[in-house]
Amino acid sequence: DPQDLDYQGQVDGVKAVRSPGSTLKPFLYGLALDKGILTRRTAIEDVPVNYDGYSPTNFDERYDGLVTMSDALARSLNVPAVSTLAKVGIPTFLELLRKGRLSTIQRDQKLLGLSVVLGGCGTRLDELTAMYASLARGGQYVAPRWTRRDALGDTTQLLSPEASWILTDILLQRNRPDMPSNVHLTPSVPVVAWKTGTSYGRRDAWSIGYNADYTVGVWVGNFTGVGVPDLSGSTVATPLMFDIFSSLGRSGHDVWHQRPSRLDIRYVCSVTGNVPGDSCKDIVLDDFIPMISPALECNHIREVFVNSRGTVSYCTDCLPQRGWKRQLFINLPPAILTFLRDEHLRIAVPPPHESSCTRIERDGSIAIVSPTEGKEYILEDEGERRLLLQCHTSADATTVYWYLNDVFITSAPPGGNVLVKPHAGNNTVTVTDNRGRSATVSFTATVW
Repeated sequence: DPQDLDYQGQVDGVKAVRSPGSTLKPFLYGLALDKGILTRRTAIEDVPVNYDGYSPTNFDERYDGLVTMSDALARSLNVPAVSTLAKVGIPTFLELLRKGRLSTIQRDQKLLGLSVVLGGCGTRLDELTAMYASLARGGQYVAPRWTRRDALGDTTQLLSPEASWILTDILLQRNRPDMPSNVHLTPSVPVVAWKTGTSYGRRDAWSIGYNADYTVGVWVGNFTGVGVPDLSGSTVATPLMFDIFSSLGRSGHDVWHQRPSRLDIRYVCSVTGNVPGDSCKDIVLDDFIPMISPALECNHIREVFVNSRGTVSYCTDCLPQRGWKRQLFINLPPAILTFLRDEHLRIAVPPPHESSCTRIERDGSIAIVSPTEGKEYILEDEGERRLLLQCHTSADATTVYWYLNDVFITSAPPGGNVLVKPHAGNNTVTVTDNRGRSATVSFTATVW
């Protein structure tokens, strides 16, 4: 009611700029599919992470270690989405949103960072709904018309038909957290693909769905920007979206989600989503785009030379002539190993390397996660003013050695936290493991 001043009746909610919550995630994953960064079965790290001081968390503040892209999108996980955006690149993603006619992205693009995919930007209901309509058209965006007399809008191919089909196939799933709990009370739930979103502070609830005939966008919230404790896209906006689809009637297209002929299938490792290696035992089918999708061979199972008792490992430089055997170990990324250690979850790791071996490994499987390269840290002058040192290591690392400004500080087990007292100004931290692998970062400390 435009005359209802108590409830901001004269505010045009369709064109109001609001935080989109998680509703931009499908377009990020679609872009990653088209860039050959991942497939729907690709495993993405879901662990605590720090991007130059920005540490995203999932809605439930829990982590799974590794999740597939399909699962990350269906469950709307935040950490894998930010990880994917870091690989795609912020400018590349913003360019896609700009091509999708999100007007505020063009205006604010210099201010946007990794949080954009979690709702750290502004969008309009009409513009975001038009972007979702492109997924029903095989990735083709068509500028919306408001009356039949309006000229046909310009068209732009945002995503490939193959990426759009994969996204739609995921968003059609009903066994997911944002499915309304009371949906079983609805006599006939429409078959639609949809995505929800809830902004920070529960100020905005979104649900946008589409089928062959219609795209429906729903936003719920206060125009004053005041949050509502129980407001969420799944509990408030999605039931309304389903009700609207039910009132529109059944789609005239019984089969509208047709698989593109170019989209192929292949076997991949169920753990990593990569092409199976010789040691991969569990394989599953995965969709892939020929000549585009990644074709990395899986190496999550690693063969290690060990002595007959399995207490010492060898490389080719120190392998004895006899008394050794081959043994398989899980080969996980350093960040996942750190996560498992922090969660007190045990996995079999290779035994310590032969102590007399002089070979130095240089495979880069050690990384400093704190402090961050090139950053300034503000430390209080009073007290200890300690700075936390943390690193990720590979499974065969048994000890790490920390240095501050080329002075040895201490040794620690992998995953152990070390506190140091840097001096004011420029500092350098180096960590080395027992295999000779090392990493170095430089930072500035300012004392107050």
